[in-house]
Amino acid sequence: MTKDKLKQEIVMLNQELKDYSDLFDLQQTRMKAAVAMWQAATGSARLPDLGDLLEWFLKNCTQNKRVLEIVDACFHRYASSYRNDAKKYAMELMNSKPNSPI
Repeated sequence: MTKDKLKQEIVMLNQELKDYSDLFDLQQTRMKAAVAMWQAATGSARLPDLGDLLEWFLKNCTQNKRVLEIVDACFHRYASSYRNDAKKYAMELMNSKPNSPI
């Protein structure tokens, strides 16, 4: 291998090392945040096994998704009801005499 190719290889490997190091730092930051959330939710001070943590997140996501579905359904029912009342009121206004109080 020539000197120039070795230099290129060193530059490439240093960049790869930096990328992995940055990824590790990011994962550590995310893991600390996830563990803090898990500890607050469970009341446990221990560090969770990664499997326990993932299981807890998946369960939480499923429950949160169901809550959002319920809220969404309630909102649409309310909005639909409100929209029907608004249409009825608009028709009354359209059929009322001009300059009559609204």
